[in-house]
Amino acid sequence: MSNANSEDERNSCTSASNSENDMESMTATIQTGMAITLFITGIGMLICGLVIIMTREYQEAMRSLAGQSSRLSSKALADIGVQAALEGAAHLLEAITRLVQTAIGTGAFLCVLGTIICGLAFWMMLLIGDRGTP
Repeated sequence: MSNANSEDERNSCTSASNSENDMESMTATIQTGMAITLFITGIGMLICGLVIIMTREYQEAMRSLAGQSSRLSSKALADIGVQAALEGAAHLLEAITRLVQTAIGTGAFLCVLGTIICGLAFWMMLLIGDRGTP
């Protein structure tokens, strides 16, 4: 009878140990998935930020408006009615300048945030790897 009890105790300890190992394995799998997801998100943010910074569409519009405003300024000397259009073009040029600065700022912010998130994912993977070593 005592042999059966001690065997039952060993089986319950073994099943508890297996259950604990299963939980640790599942936790490590979830953490690895989270780290991979964070890393992919960080890379996506970094790429989006670089694309925003490297895009030249706003700068082309600004050059075009600068050329048009110089033509308007030469006409403004001859015609008083063109002065209002010249002021409007100047305000539009200022607005596009602010838009370019905002776009570059947004791109830089995305680059920095993406780099931080990639670093966080790398740190998480280091913690997961350290847990597995004795």
